[in-house]
Amino acid sequence: MITEAGYEDIESLVDILNETYRGGRGWTTEKGLVSGDRATRAVINTEMSAGYKYYLYTFQDNYVGCFSLFKHDNTTEIGGLAVKPEQQGAGLGKLLLRQAEAISFSTMNTKRIIVNVLETRRELIRFYERCAYRLTDKKTPFPVCRGVGEPLVDNLHLVVLEKNV
Repeated sequence: MITEAGYEDIESLVDILNETYRGGRGWTTEKGLVSGDRATRAVINTEMSAGYKYYLYTFQDNYVGCFSLFKHDNTTEIGGLAVKPEQQGAGLGKLLLRQAEAISFSTMNTKRIIVNVLETRRELIRFYERCAYRLTDKKTPFPVCRGVGEPLVDNLHLVVLEKNV
């Protein structure tokens, strides 16, 4: 079941995001590319206060996945799409992506969805392309100022993938 997260769920979000992105297990890990926490209570609290919507996926009474949505103009950004490593490989990532898209299109009245991916994560880019996202020519430096870790490699960039209605 997917539910919108509240401030009381921030610790669960932090746990899922850090285990998934920085834990070293699973195919979504950024270990070796980025050090430090992927998420902190302070960053998520600030994002929620700024209008980011976070969602948690519950399976057998445990939180096993999450994502965030942030709308600007007619575009919604999906971020923090994460499935705990022990649950990966069962199609839950695709399920969460489809749910994020459904919420974006139905309740947020968006016309375009974007996701940002580390440009070195080719398998993750291919995942989004298989889900009908198109790699754009937009690229930005890794956002150290957002408090999501420190690059371990030089010139680490995010690329943008998009999907239109």
